[in-house]
Amino acid sequence: MKRPNVEAILRPLKPFQRRTVEHAFEQLFLAANSSARFLVADEVGLGKTLVARGVIAKAIDYYWDSVDRIDIVYICSNQAIAHSNLPKLQVANEGERSFALATRLTMLASELAGEPGRSSLADSKLNFVSFTPGTSFNMGHSGGMAKERRVLFALLDGMIEPRIGLMNLMQGGVTRTQWWRDKLDYEPLPLDTGIRLQFQARFLNDQALRADVDETIQTWFKKMRKRYPKEARVARNRILGQLRRTLADICVQALQPDLIILDEFQRFKGLLEARDGHVDPAGELAQALFNAPTSEGHKCRTLLLSATPYKLYTADAEIEHEDHYKDFIDTTRFLFGGAEDRVQLMKQQLARFGTELKRAAQGLPHDVPAAKHDVEESLTTVMARTERIIASEDRDAMVHEPHVDLEFMRHDVRQYMAAECMFRAVGDTDPLVFWKSAPYLTHFMLGYKFNERFDETLEWFPEKISEALDRYPDSFLKAADIDQWKSIDPGNAKLRELVHDLLDTGIWKLLWIPPTVPYWPMSGAYEGQENRTKSLLFSAWNVVPDVVSGILSYEAERRMVGGSMDSYRDPDDQQSQLLDFGSAAQSRNRHRLLLLLTPCLKLADAAHPLESEGEDARDWMRGKVEALLSELPDPDTDSVDERWEWAVLRLLDPGIDEFLQLWRDESIDTEAQTRPDSAAFSGHVDELLGLDTAELGRRPEGLAELVTELALGAPGILAARVQAKFYESNGSSVTTSVTRLRAVLALRFAKIQSDEGAISQDAVRASFNSPFRPFVLASTSVGQEGLDFHPWCHRLIHWNLPGNPVDMEQREGRVHRYKGHAVRRNLAHSFSSDALAAWQPGNNLWDVLFDLANGEARNQGLSDLIPFWIAPGPYRVERRVPLLPFTSEVAAFSRLKRQLAAYRVVFGQPRQEELLSLLNRADIDPAELSEWSISLQPPESDAITSDNQRFRAERFGWHVGQTEVVKAPSDKDGEKL
Repeated sequence: MKRPNVEAILRPLKPFQRRTVEHAFEQLFLAANSSARFLVADEVGLGKTLVARGVIAKAIDYYWDSVDRIDIVYICSNQAIAHSNLPKLQVANEGERSFALATRLTMLASELAGEPGRSSLADSKLNFVSFTPGTSFNMGHSGGMAKERRVLFALLDGMIEPRIGLMNLMQGGVTRTQWWRDKLDYEPLPLDTGIRLQFQARFLNDQALRADVDETIQTWFKKMRKRYPKEARVARNRILGQLRRTLADICVQALQPDLIILDEFQRFKGLLEARDGHVDPAGELAQALFNAPTSEGHKCRTLLLSATPYKLYTADAEIEHEDHYKDFIDTTRFLFGGAEDRVQLMKQQLARFGTELKRAAQGLPHDVPAAKHDVEESLTTVMARTERIIASEDRDAMVHEPHVDLEFMRHDVRQYMAAECMFRAVGDTDPLVFWKSAPYLTHFMLGYKFNERFDETLEWFPEKISEALDRYPDSFLKAADIDQWKSIDPGNAKLRELVHDLLDTGIWKLLWIPPTVPYWPMSGAYEGQENRTKSLLFSAWNVVPDVVSGILSYEAERRMVGGSMDSYRDPDDQQSQLLDFGSAAQSRNRHRLLLLLTPCLKLADAAHPLESEGEDARDWMRGKVEALLSELPDPDTDSVDERWEWAVLRLLDPGIDEFLQLWRDESIDTEAQTRPDSAAFSGHVDELLGLDTAELGRRPEGLAELVTELALGAPGILAARVQAKFYESNGSSVTTSVTRLRAVLALRFAKIQSDEGAISQDAVRASFNSPFRPFVLASTSVGQEGLDFHPWCHRLIHWNLPGNPVDMEQREGRVHRYKGHAVRRNLAHSFSSDALAAWQPGNNLWDVLFDLANGEARNQGLSDLIPFWIAPGPYRVERRVPLLPFTSEVAAFSRLKRQLAAYRVVFGQPRQEELLSLLNRADIDPAELSEWSISLQPPESDAITSDNQRFRAERFGWHVGQTEVVKAPSDKDGEKL
């Protein structure tokens, strides 16, 4: 493969990302005091994976001429993340692909050898390999996967008798015995010679292991059994675990990685700690990998990625259980490569910084700035962190926290009394913690112990359930009420506020979130809804997402269609099919449905509303349509030919015939099960294609108005415009019944089972990340790490408070990301007029908007985070926290916010709460206090300065000299921008 073009790889990075790359590379590879380890701790959503790719590119360039085989190892918590991120990290040139795989350490015995016709790791100049700690380091007594056991069999074949006994031992949980033996006999896996010889030598020298293998085979596996007793399975897994550990240790030595990437390493942090007196095979194996020297003798460099690499804050009462200070010291000890002198120096500097802060808080002479500088100087050799707070004028990281008023109602109290009565009836504990978060617990607590006890009580003592239901009849849901579209009282202060905030203000009338840059003023259901955004809700309780999504969606649907349908059940049977292609020729209604669905490119491209440049969009579009129609024949006949209304698109776009043929042929696929009916649809298309346009008579008078309406709002035309942009830019008994509430307006983030089949988490996320419904996504902690929900959402609801500031940061990082909804809203607020004026057909309007905003930010010397992560304007990421008054939540939230503030001011101090209390009581100017916060931003480099000058030159027509930048005269376009 060719040497990667480093400059081309780094060019897309934003300046702050480029600075981090340059600084990390300097400290990893070039600095005289390099520990060969570096941590990128940028806030959630700032592109740490892109930074890692930049470091990889520079590392490859650094090694290219001196290292025969460059191995990059990527370690993350699970295989799904590995498969997602490996393509983002690869730096091969266009048309090339370096050897990359997600594997296990033990499989390197085969991967290094390769197979006929397939390249191996050993044959490739550049390799990307991914491991997960749970499968690569933590062997335990597990038998591993079948392919690993095939490798072990190949390594031991010929060394153990009887051979059939070794086959049976290695078969593990495979049930197809003949298939397994055929694999071993006829499809042997290739083995790296060096690894094979080392493994066999170590096995021969381990007499205890050899004896254990021989005895186990003779006792249990000499002949095949349909089922092995527990003792045999335990012995087998013990042996397999030991053999896998031995092989993994040898594979570590054979791999000799040049650069290791540890992604979100806090999830497997125990592997980084070399603890004296504690033998941890998984940790020892990981340490062997991290400390392995390369074949050339240099240190293996390790890049760590994590927005939350250590615990941010510990209150004094928590120190005995979770000490943030120890966590921080352990992390930095690893980063310093175990150099205890550097660790002790850093501890002394942190102690001095704390002392100076205390002196300042007491009004005594101090030198906080100097102490702060010393801490920063030590830590920036091994870590860097960029935060949004530095880029926002109010130092609020563009986060707004509107006050949320909650009001208890009589029905809420009745909900608790009913829940407590039902919990007591089934023998469960007090439901208070659940009641504070959700109503109607009896109906929604599926998967809880309460639900199991409820089912048992219903079976054996139904009178207890019946008594609770009769005592509080108004506090339980009734299937008949839902079937009759009766209103449901929210029954909970938090849910009531959400119903008021969303449904009472009319969001249920909308089919999609209003556009950020509308073509014309909003009207109808969208009037007054311009500022709408989606809502992402997190809760600590599994019951909440089901309650929120079910109740909200039911109430929204009740308001929409409750009066037009007799029953909640079977809505499809109660309404006519709106988009119905009739099969009879006389029911085709002049092909109006085809007019709606056909993507006419002529109208999509040549009559784009963005070209109206401030004119009334409808008037402008009508003029454009009339100009297009003037180019078509207009026969002067006596009778009006109504066929013009459905044939006009063929005349405007002659190339549409080929598309219609392909569309028709695909729709009649018997396997496709398309809607509407395939045969009826095919008849419509055949009739349209069979029309001889030369035989058309006089046009109907309303043709121009019809085509104008199509150009402005027909789904097929709009889809064509979107596609174009995409391709260009990239009594004593109880009767039970089940009513499945349709979740449409609000949805739970999980694998969903709908009437049409299962919907995956990825599909749920994709739906939420579109402008269409659902408008509310409710999740437990499963959705708070590693996922993006920001394209149409800038409201985050902490239904229950997170346990610590780390989780709060992770939650809010789901919507506070690159080009998020709030960012785009602010850009539209400030630049939409200029962008619409500068837009040309074929351009992506958002590219124009961001170019304008980026140019202004660079011209004013603003933070690199502006405008892609932070954008000045009236919109903010909303942090909504519905706190129940007079509950512990109120004090807990205040404490949580103090912890977030403490992270920046009392960074790395052993007793943060004590120091924070001193600072809170002191009369210290907030600006000065802010200046005392530890900053780990990477320093400006010559490469970044050059990049910024080049950007200005390319963007604004500036000439770049060796010592100065001189602005050149600008042309008309330059003035616009």
